[in-house]
Amino acid sequence: GDPANDQVGRIDLAMAPSNQQVIYAQVADNTNGSATRGVWRTVDGGTTWTQQANPATFTAAGCTGGIGQTWYNAGVTVDPNNSDTVFLSMIDVYKTTNGGTTFSNVTTGYCGGFVHVDQHARAFVGNSSSNLLIGNDGGMWYSSNANTATPTFISLNDTLGTIEFYGGDITANFAYSSNPGIIAGAQDNGSSVAVWTGNPGPIQWQQRLGGDGVYARIE
Repeated sequence: GDPANDQVGRIDLAMAPSNQQVIYAQVADNTNGSATRGVWRTVDGGTTWTQQANPATFTAAGCTGGIGQTWYNAGVTVDPNNSDTVFLSMIDVYKTTNGGTTFSNVTTGYCGGFVHVDQHARAFVGNSSSNLLIGNDGGMWYSSNANTATPTFISLNDTLGTIEFYGGDITANFAYSSNPGIIAGAQDNGSSVAVWTGNPGPIQWQQRLGGDGVYARIE
């Protein structure tokens, strides 16, 4: 067809480890960078496909701020032991246990949830349906009860250096100042600042707000 009228954007695929005839496709909407067109499934190895979920499916899942940015956040992973259980990434992580007919938002980043937004990666640990790792713009989280209706996640980021700085700046006379300071803007994790008393050494950064810090400068 005419590419100008093509509404299909990025497509992410995942095969069910327990049944390789079952494959899921998460489809982005090429006409709206923040939207999803839904989820399709095949149970015959790709010969035929059926749409399981549409945009309204995810609106019904709750915390609508977690929907979208499928050009950036999309991804899908199938439970290693159950071809009907799928975890899907958008701004939040969504879970289905009925092959994609309905989804629930399990991270609720913009509705009081603890897990950082902008999801990108999902991986089950070994062949366990309960142990799940997810990666996002804030680092990595782990669930030991991913096989429940409402999985809980813990942050692994106290021991991981995953924050990406765009750029930063140091105060004038940094090497000789009695109070040298530094500031840097991070990708989706705000701007952070640190000020020393005396010579610079290991120090805890202080974050300012959230979102993209981008480039930071000191006058």
